[in-house]
Amino acid sequence: MNSDKNLCLIQGRAGVGKSTVLNPIRVAHEENGLRLLGLAPTHKVAMDLKEDGFKEAKTCHAFLFAFKNNRETLNSNTLVIVDEAGMLGTELSVELFHTIKTSGAKLILVGDDRQLSSIARGGIFWLLAERYGAIELKEVRRQTIGWQKAVSQDLSQGT
Repeated sequence: MNSDKNLCLIQGRAGVGKSTVLNPIRVAHEENGLRLLGLAPTHKVAMDLKEDGFKEAKTCHAFLFAFKNNRETLNSNTLVIVDEAGMLGTELSVELFHTIKTSGAKLILVGDDRQLSSIARGGIFWLLAERYGAIELKEVRRQTIGWQKAVSQDLSQGT
């Protein structure tokens, strides 16, 4: 992440390797002495982050609860990565982003703006990607058989 930017977005459809790309990002930032905090909208995704090497991984709600009760801190040496950010509701996003920004931490949002969103009002990931731009991953990597890749790509593009 560029040191003059505190926000980076990575977007892509299912199967393109968004979660896979987080490991080299995590390793590079840990090697540079940053504290990495993995957040997710669901417990399942938070546990996936932990399995993928994040020492600290929790749900966005759990983090905010701990932060409000002085059991969690952030500073300019912290990189927060939110996986499946397209699933976040607007109110949760605003509270989370405000907490991260006022602490001086850096934020990477990873998601799919077409993904099933939160049951709460959502769509903030799409808006941020439109306004600030996003790194887009396009090639499907989950499927390895040619026809399966083609079907997956067609479905993700709505064709």
